[in-house]
Amino acid sequence: MKKQKKPPYADRSDIDKIRSQWKKLTGLYSREEPSAAVVRAATAVELSVNLAIRAEFANQSELSANPSYSPDRVYRGGERSLTL
Repeated sequence: MKKQKKPPYADRSDIDKIRSQWKKLTGLYSREEPSAAVVRAATAVELSVNLAIRAEFANQSELSANPSYSPDRVYRGGERSLTL
């Protein structure tokens, strides 16, 4: 039986990215590569925090937690706002 091909890293869900980082860091740690394992752990923590922040933002906001917006600022009537 063929091993199922994983989707590209950028297309994976946040949970899948966290699992991937954790799996990689445990392998690095077991091979006594602590510096690389620390980098993977930091990446896993960053992904976890971003996931928690987006979830909290979605719970407390009427805006989407993952808006598609232009990074350019638009000025209307003296007020600065993001173009959503």
